Amino acid sequence: MSISNIVITLLATLLGGGSILNIFLFKENKKLKQAEIDKSYADGWKTLADERIKEAQYIKQKYDDVLAENTKLRLEKQEILVTMVGLCYERCKLTGCKNRQPDDETNQKEALKYRQKYSEEYLNKVKEFASSDI
Repeated sequence: MSISNIVITLLATLLGGGSILNIFLFKENKKLKQAEIDKSYADGWKTLADERIKEAQYIKQKYDDVLAENTKLRLEKQEILVTMVGLCYERCKLTGCKNRQPDDETNQKEALKYRQKYSEEYLNKVKEFASSDI
């Protein structure tokens, strides 16, 4: 084989397979692949950031709802307290007053019934305990 055949074969192989083009564009191909990898990382981080933003907005909305409900309940509580204070001033505290609700006789009768009921139960339990063999 002659040197010209070797050179022609070498040139045909390099040019035919596109190897020369690959040799010259190797750095550009490497940069392109790195850019694609960087883009995929950026897309992943962007989706993660979007999810976190949506989650933060949801939590903020829930916080605002709870705060609004809390404020409403506090106002209701305040109104109830004001009503209670007003009723305390209107209540008659004098013993024997006809306007007193419930009247003294009713309170005394209920207290007596309560004491009798529970004193009898207590005495029965004491008797059972005393009669039991320990």
